Amino acid sequence: MSKIGFIAVLTLLALTGCSVVRRGAGTNTLAGELTMSSFSPESVRELNITNNNFYIQKAEIEIFNNGEREKLLGSVKYINKEEYLVSVRSRSGIEAARIYVSKDTILINDRINRKLYYGSTGYLERKYGITITFLPMIFGDFRDENKILEGEIKCTEGRAGIEYEAGNNKMYFIIDCKILKIIAINIGNKDNKDGIVLTFKDFIKNNGVKYPERIEVVDNINRTEIKVYIERIEIPFTGTIEFIPGKNYEMVKLQ
Repeated sequence: MSKIGFIAVLTLLALTGCSVVRRGAGTNTLAGELTMSSFSPESVRELNITNNNFYIQKAEIEIFNNGEREKLLGSVKYINKEEYLVSVRSRSGIEAARIYVSKDTILINDRINRKLYYGSTGYLERKYGITITFLPMIFGDFRDENKILEGEIKCTEGRAGIEYEAGNNKMYFIIDCKILKIIAINIGNKDNKDGIVLTFKDFIKNNGVKYPERIEVVDNINRTEIKVYIERIEIPFTGTIEFIPGKNYEMVKLQ
Protein backbone atom coordinates (compact mmCIF):
# COMPACT_ATOMS: atom_id res chain seq x y z
CA MET A 1 0.00 0.00 0.00
CA SER A 2 1.23 3.51 -0.79
CA LYS A 3 2.07 6.01 1.94
CA ILE A 4 -1.23 7.85 1.51
CA GLY A 5 -3.18 4.60 1.66
CA PHE A 6 -1.34 3.57 4.81
CA ILE A 7 -1.95 6.98 6.39
CA ALA A 8 -5.61 6.75 5.42
CA VAL A 9 -6.09 3.47 7.28
CA LEU A 10 -4.26 4.71 10.38
CA THR A 11 -6.30 7.91 10.23
CA LEU A 12 -9.42 5.78 10.23
CA LEU A 13 -8.20 4.30 13.52
CA ALA A 14 -7.41 7.74 14.87
CA LEU A 15 -10.52 9.59 13.72
CA THR A 16 -12.78 6.85 14.95
CA GLY A 17 -11.03 7.04 18.25
CA CYS A 18 -12.64 10.22 19.52
CA SER A 19 -15.64 12.40 18.85
CA VAL A 20 -16.51 15.75 20.40
CA VAL A 21 -19.10 18.44 19.85
CA ARG A 22 -16.48 21.19 19.95
CA ARG A 23 -13.23 21.62 21.76
CA GLY A 24 -13.91 22.87 25.25
CA ALA A 25 -17.66 22.18 25.07
CA GLY A 26 -19.57 20.09 27.58
CA THR A 27 -18.61 19.22 31.13
CA ASN A 28 -15.26 17.93 32.31
CA THR A 29 -16.02 14.40 33.51
CA LEU A 30 -12.82 14.08 35.52
CA ALA A 31 -14.11 16.38 38.24
CA GLY A 32 -16.90 15.66 40.71
CA GLU A 33 -17.31 11.95 39.97
CA LEU A 34 -16.61 9.08 42.33
CA THR A 35 -14.39 6.17 41.40
CA MET A 36 -16.39 2.95 41.29
CA SER A 37 -15.16 -0.20 43.04
CA SER A 38 -16.94 -2.22 40.36
CA PHE A 39 -19.28 -1.61 37.44
CA SER A 40 -21.45 -3.44 34.95
CA PRO A 41 -20.64 -3.61 31.21
CA GLU A 42 -24.03 -2.01 30.53
CA SER A 43 -23.11 1.13 32.52
CA VAL A 44 -20.21 1.64 30.12
CA ARG A 45 -22.20 0.87 26.98
CA GLU A 46 -24.83 3.47 27.93
CA LEU A 47 -22.18 6.20 27.50
CA ASN A 48 -21.10 5.13 23.99
CA ILE A 49 -21.14 7.82 21.34
CA THR A 50 -21.66 5.04 18.77
CA ASN A 51 -25.18 4.61 20.10
CA ASN A 52 -25.89 7.51 17.71
CA ASN A 53 -25.14 8.39 14.10
CA PHE A 54 -22.65 11.26 13.97
CA TYR A 55 -20.54 13.39 11.66
CA ILE A 56 -17.13 14.68 12.75
CA GLN A 57 -16.93 17.72 10.52
CA LYS A 58 -13.36 18.81 11.26
CA ALA A 59 -10.35 17.23 12.94
CA GLU A 60 -6.74 18.35 13.01
CA ILE A 61 -4.28 15.52 12.39
CA GLU A 62 -0.53 15.42 13.03
CA ILE A 63 1.48 12.50 11.65
CA PHE A 64 5.05 11.74 12.75
CA ASN A 65 7.00 9.24 10.65
CA ASN A 66 10.75 8.77 10.02
CA GLY A 67 11.58 12.09 11.65
CA GLU A 68 9.06 14.00 9.52
CA ARG A 69 5.88 15.73 10.63
CA GLU A 70 2.83 16.21 8.44
CA LYS A 71 -0.33 18.15 9.27
CA LEU A 72 -3.67 17.19 7.72
CA LEU A 73 -7.40 17.70 8.20
CA GLY A 74 -9.98 14.95 8.47
CA SER A 75 -13.66 14.18 8.83
CA VAL A 76 -15.73 11.05 9.47
CA LYS A 77 -19.38 10.08 9.08
CA TYR A 78 -20.78 7.16 11.05
CA ILE A 79 -24.21 5.60 10.49
CA ASN A 80 -26.16 2.41 11.14
CA LYS A 81 -23.62 1.17 13.72
CA GLU A 82 -21.57 -0.40 10.92
CA GLU A 83 -20.71 2.15 8.21
CA TYR A 84 -17.87 4.67 8.23
CA LEU A 85 -16.80 7.29 5.68
CA VAL A 86 -13.50 9.08 6.36
CA SER A 87 -11.96 11.93 4.39
CA VAL A 88 -8.31 13.02 4.74
CA ARG A 89 -7.41 16.43 3.32
CA SER A 90 -4.42 18.74 3.06
CA ARG A 91 -4.37 21.92 5.14
CA SER A 92 -5.53 23.78 2.03
CA GLY A 93 -8.60 21.54 1.83
CA ILE A 94 -7.60 19.29 -1.09
CA GLU A 95 -8.77 15.72 -0.46
CA ALA A 96 -5.92 13.19 -0.41
CA ALA A 97 -7.90 10.05 0.45
CA ARG A 98 -11.41 8.86 1.17
CA ILE A 99 -12.14 5.61 3.05
CA TYR A 100 -15.38 3.63 3.23
CA VAL A 101 -15.77 0.77 5.69
CA SER A 102 -18.89 -1.37 6.08
CA LYS A 103 -19.52 -4.70 7.78
CA ASP A 104 -17.62 -6.60 5.09
CA THR A 105 -15.96 -4.05 2.74
CA ILE A 106 -13.09 -1.56 2.68
CA LEU A 107 -12.67 0.95 -0.16
CA ILE A 108 -9.97 3.65 -0.31
CA ASN A 109 -9.69 6.35 -2.95
CA ASP A 110 -6.03 7.45 -3.07
CA ARG A 111 -6.50 10.67 -5.00
CA ILE A 112 -2.80 11.58 -5.04
CA ASN A 113 -1.67 8.34 -6.71
CA ARG A 114 -5.00 7.72 -8.47
CA LYS A 115 -5.44 4.27 -6.96
CA LEU A 116 -8.52 2.53 -5.63
CA TYR A 117 -7.72 0.07 -2.83
CA TYR A 118 -10.40 -2.53 -2.16
CA GLY A 119 -10.85 -5.57 0.02
CA SER A 120 -12.75 -7.16 2.86
CA THR A 121 -12.71 -6.03 6.48
CA GLY A 122 -10.59 -9.11 7.13
CA TYR A 123 -7.69 -6.86 6.04
CA LEU A 124 -8.03 -4.88 9.28
CA GLU A 125 -7.64 -8.06 11.30
CA ARG A 126 -4.70 -9.38 9.29
CA LYS A 127 -2.85 -6.06 9.26
CA TYR A 128 -3.83 -4.39 12.53
CA GLY A 129 -5.42 -7.09 14.65
CA ILE A 130 -8.91 -5.56 14.79
CA THR A 131 -12.25 -6.69 13.40
CA ILE A 132 -15.26 -4.63 12.41
CA THR A 133 -16.90 -5.84 15.63
CA PHE A 134 -14.27 -4.05 17.67
CA LEU A 135 -14.06 -0.79 15.72
CA PRO A 136 -16.36 0.90 18.30
CA MET A 137 -13.64 0.28 20.89
CA ILE A 138 -11.36 2.31 18.64
CA PHE A 139 -13.90 5.08 19.24
CA GLY A 140 -13.13 4.78 22.94
CA ASP A 141 -16.51 3.02 23.22
CA PHE A 142 -17.42 -0.40 24.62
CA ARG A 143 -20.08 -2.49 22.84
CA ASP A 144 -19.11 -6.11 23.52
CA GLU A 145 -21.39 -7.85 21.00
CA ASN A 146 -19.45 -11.06 21.56
CA LYS A 147 -20.07 -10.94 25.34
CA ILE A 148 -16.44 -10.69 26.37
CA LEU A 149 -17.53 -9.52 29.81
CA GLU A 150 -20.29 -10.81 32.03
CA GLY A 151 -21.30 -9.70 35.51
CA GLU A 152 -19.64 -7.00 37.58
CA ILE A 153 -16.16 -5.78 36.59
CA LYS A 154 -13.82 -5.16 39.51
CA CYS A 155 -11.58 -2.11 39.72
CA THR A 156 -8.04 -1.97 41.10
CA GLU A 157 -6.62 1.43 41.97
CA GLY A 158 -9.34 3.10 39.95
CA ARG A 159 -8.88 1.09 36.76
CA ALA A 160 -9.97 -2.18 35.18
CA GLY A 161 -7.73 -4.02 32.72
CA ILE A 162 -9.38 -6.42 30.29
CA GLU A 163 -7.72 -8.77 27.81
CA TYR A 164 -9.26 -10.37 24.75
CA GLU A 165 -7.82 -12.76 22.16
CA ALA A 166 -8.98 -13.09 18.56
CA GLY A 167 -7.09 -15.50 16.34
CA ASN A 168 -3.40 -14.68 16.54
CA ASN A 169 -4.04 -11.23 17.96
CA LYS A 170 -4.42 -9.95 21.48
CA MET A 171 -6.25 -6.81 22.59
CA TYR A 172 -5.75 -5.27 26.03
CA PHE A 173 -7.75 -2.27 27.09
CA ILE A 174 -8.00 -0.18 30.26
CA ILE A 175 -11.23 1.33 31.59
CA ASP A 176 -11.11 4.29 33.97
CA CYS A 177 -13.50 3.46 36.83
CA LYS A 178 -14.16 7.14 37.49
CA ILE A 179 -15.47 8.10 34.08
CA LEU A 180 -16.41 4.56 32.89
CA LYS A 181 -14.62 4.96 29.57
CA ILE A 182 -11.79 3.19 27.80
CA ILE A 183 -8.62 5.27 28.16
CA ALA A 184 -6.07 3.00 26.42
CA ILE A 185 -5.98 0.07 24.02
CA ASN A 186 -3.00 -2.09 23.08
CA ILE A 187 -3.37 -4.27 19.99
CA GLY A 188 -0.66 -6.87 19.36
CA ASN A 189 -0.13 -10.57 18.80
CA LYS A 190 0.02 -13.42 21.30
CA ASP A 191 3.82 -13.20 21.42
CA ASN A 192 3.44 -9.69 22.91
CA LYS A 193 5.33 -8.13 20.04
CA ASP A 194 4.93 -4.41 19.46
CA GLY A 195 1.66 -3.45 17.81
CA ILE A 196 -0.67 -0.46 17.88
CA VAL A 197 -1.34 1.54 21.03
CA LEU A 198 -4.25 4.00 21.29
CA THR A 199 -4.58 6.51 24.11
CA PHE A 200 -7.69 8.60 24.81
CA LYS A 201 -7.42 11.87 26.73
CA ASP A 202 -9.34 14.95 27.92
CA PHE A 203 -12.79 13.42 28.36
CA ILE A 204 -15.91 15.55 28.46
CA LYS A 205 -19.62 14.84 28.85
CA ASN A 206 -22.32 16.12 26.53
CA ASN A 207 -25.90 15.02 25.83
CA GLY A 208 -25.61 11.92 27.97
CA VAL A 209 -22.48 10.50 26.35
CA LYS A 210 -18.78 10.79 27.18
CA TYR A 211 -15.90 11.07 24.77
CA PRO A 212 -12.27 12.22 24.57
CA GLU A 213 -11.14 15.47 22.99
CA ARG A 214 -7.79 14.01 22.00
CA ILE A 215 -6.50 10.66 20.80
CA GLU A 216 -3.02 9.37 20.04
CA VAL A 217 -2.21 6.34 17.88
CA VAL A 218 1.27 4.81 18.01
CA ASP A 219 2.07 2.17 15.38
CA ASN A 220 5.23 0.54 16.74
CA ILE A 221 5.61 -1.71 13.73
CA ASN A 222 5.76 1.10 11.16
CA ARG A 223 7.22 3.64 13.61
CA THR A 224 4.38 6.05 13.03
CA GLU A 225 2.52 8.27 15.49
CA ILE A 226 -0.74 10.10 14.86
CA LYS A 227 -2.30 12.77 17.05
CA VAL A 228 -5.87 13.91 16.45
CA TYR A 229 -7.66 16.96 17.85
CA ILE A 230 -11.39 17.11 17.14
CA GLU A 231 -13.01 20.49 16.52
CA ARG A 232 -16.63 19.98 15.39
CA ILE A 233 -19.24 17.22 15.30
CA GLU A 234 -22.90 16.90 14.38
CA ILE A 235 -24.77 14.49 16.67
CA PRO A 236 -27.17 13.00 16.00
CA PHE A 237 -26.41 12.97 12.28
CA THR A 238 -29.44 12.52 10.01
CA GLY A 239 -27.69 12.49 6.63
CA THR A 240 -26.36 9.65 4.51
CA ILE A 241 -22.93 8.62 3.25
CA GLU A 242 -21.79 7.99 -0.30
CA PHE A 243 -18.52 6.62 -1.67
CA ILE A 244 -17.82 7.24 -5.36
CA PRO A 245 -14.89 5.17 -6.73
CA GLY A 246 -12.24 7.22 -8.51
CA LYS A 247 -12.74 7.26 -12.27
CA ASN A 248 -10.03 5.41 -14.20
CA TYR A 249 -8.11 4.70 -11.00
CA GLU A 250 -5.77 1.71 -10.82
CA MET A 251 -7.45 -0.98 -8.70
CA VAL A 252 -5.29 -2.53 -5.97
CA LYS A 253 -6.52 -5.36 -3.76
CA LEU A 254 -5.74 -5.12 -0.05
CA GLN A 255 -3.86 -8.29 0.89
